[in-house]
Amino acid sequence: MGGIVYEDEHVVVEEREAQRIVIVRRRPTRPEPLELVASFRAALAQNSEKHRDWGLIIDMREAPGRNDDAFRDDTAATTAAARRIFGCMVTLVGTAAGELHVRRISREDGREPLVARDEPTAISLCLQALAAAS
Repeated sequence: MGGIVYEDEHVVVEEREAQRIVIVRRRPTRPEPLELVASFRAALAQNSEKHRDWGLIIDMREAPGRNDDAFRDDTAATTAAARRIFGCMVTLVGTAAGELHVRRISREDGREPLVARDEPTAISLCLQALAAAS
């Protein structure tokens, strides 16, 4: 099994069963924060028990940039819920500024930043983190 397991106007969720990775791709929409939270919750609800301890890649390359504190606060609970399900989480960004932003947020939250600028690197980081955790 695998392939697309969920999609709506803001996200597409792809399951890669052989690698035990879920990729959530943000679409280039600009929803209100709570609308995006609802979209992510629906996406993460797909087979969450099956995906326990899998890797999660959040592909933000097409998403419009947001770095305001209100947006971060509104999405924090969803991020925390994802961390309880998945064994690791890697953020995939398209720019150096995006990478710096993710690294800063991770450090502020006391976490090791797992961020990549291309999909093969994101998958590699994810698989390395899962291997280290087992």
